[in-house]
Amino acid sequence: MFVSAVALVGQDDTTQAVAGSGSKPASSNVGPRLQVPNPVHDFGTVKQGQVVRHDFKLVNVGDQPLEITDVKPSCGCTTAGQWSRSIPPGESGTIPLQLETSRFAGVVSKTISVTTNDRTEPVRILEIKADIWTPIHLSSAVVVFPALTNADQIVTQPVTIRQDMGTLYPQVRIRDAV
Repeated sequence: MFVSAVALVGQDDTTQAVAGSGSKPASSNVGPRLQVPNPVHDFGTVKQGQVVRHDFKLVNVGDQPLEITDVKPSCGCTTAGQWSRSIPPGESGTIPLQLETSRFAGVVSKTISVTTNDRTEPVRILEIKADIWTPIHLSSAVVVFPALTNADQIVTQPVTIRQDMGTLYPQVRIRDAV
């Protein structure tokens, strides 16, 4: 099979693509294009209850203004501040986000949907992650006891309490309550 491509050079020395050659014309209009250099941000280890913040950088690598029409976090624990609504070609903007960690323990990952006028990918997903540290870990946050049938009945439920004081709270101690 023999494939060939032909280019015509005009008087102004610009190259024009010949139909069927697979090339894009030099004057193609790409429109707005969102580029997010770092779409995932890891806060690392943070104390439970902290509010952590990060500004995601957005770059318009297209040739028309990029419009950010919506920013929707996946959870009420994550909120977006005032973001750049319109980004000119070649410019950058930001989306400030914050994560409230009081309801979490352990590794947490939250997503943020960013809606734009980029026709190639109108919704872009950003992600924030953290390892939420707590000084005391319970095997269950809620312990439910069944209803008693008589006053002499003894009901027990196992709960494991583990401490992880590390160096963040060296002055805290757990003592046996008995």
